[in-house]
Formats: sequence, structure tokens, C-alpha cells
Amino acid sequence: MTYTGKRIDVDNFNADMVCIEDIAHHLSNIKRYGGAMGFDIQYTVAEHSVHVAEEAAKLSGNNEDAIRLGLMHDATEAYLGDIVSALKASLPDYKRIEKKVEKVIFDKYGIQTGHKKLIKDIDQRILLDEIRNLKPKHYELLKAQLPNVEPLGIVIRGLMKPEYTKVWYLRSLAMFGIED
Repeated sequence: MTYTGKRIDVDNFNADMVCIEDIAHHLSNIKRYGGAMGFDIQYTVAEHSVHVAEEAAKLSGNNEDAIRLGLMHDATEAYLGDIVSALKASLPDYKRIEKKVEKVIFDKYGIQTGHKKLIKDIDQRILLDEIRNLKPKHYELLKAQLPNVEPLGIVIRGLMKPEYTKVWYLRSLAMFGIED
């Protein structure tokens, strides 16, 4: 069940099951990295999405489609949860379901996917910034695994309470016409 009380059926997922309030609420409560950060770190998928969108704006010359995709690139996690990448790669049924849910969400909100490569690149680069800022003793290990990836150079604190992150995320979405 979602925050607003919608029942989700992934086999019959449709636009009536989707609402921006649920996406914002859920992503503001889902911690990045499967909860592997310290108790004092409140870094959520919603905050990550706003950072990705901000970088998409810089790198795309403020292209609205890129920014909108950056904001919504992890929206499926509101309905499916945040599955860590290593596990997700070995779950072909999950990938199929995720693509279906993403299509429904993107169609409902008019999210264009023409900048998917840019968002994927930002997503990988911001990973290094997140680890450097939030788990610095693991940075060199991760950097060795991603030798051809350079961090974006942004500062991430992970200190915002989920309820504030939700407001920030909802305002960011509304600025680009992503609302019910």
C-alpha cells in the first residue's frame, strides 16, 4: 500500500496507481545504498534525484527534458523499493517489472527518455561524490572499481530530514510541471 492508500499490483500496474505525492513521500523515506549509511546520515533517493537533476541542468544547458528525467529517473523505487545494483543485475524479472512501471510513470508525466545516457552518466559519477562525502573511507575502493569515472565534485551532506526533502523534491517537480 502506498502513502496515499493506493494498492499496488505490479502485474497490472497502471497510471491510476501512480501519484506524485506517493512518489515524493516514498523516495523521501528511502535511504540510498540499502540503508548502508550511518544512522546520522539521512541521504534519500529523493535528495539524490534533485542532485542528479541539478547536474543534468548544468551539463545539458538547462534542457527541461534532461532535468525532468533527472528528477524522475528513480521514480520506480517508490513502488518497487530500492534494490541494490548487485542484486538487481541478477533479477531478470525485476528488470522487466521495473521497465513496465517506469513506462507507466513516464507516460503519465510526459517524461522523455532522450537524455537517458546523460542521466546514467551523472548517476554513476554522483555515486563517487556520495561515497566521498558520506563514506569517505570507502572512496578509494569504489574509485578503483570505476577507474574511468570522474566524480562531479559536488558536496553532499545527507543531513536533511525526510519531511524537508519531500518538500524540496515536490517543489523541484512542480517547477518542471511534474504534478497531479
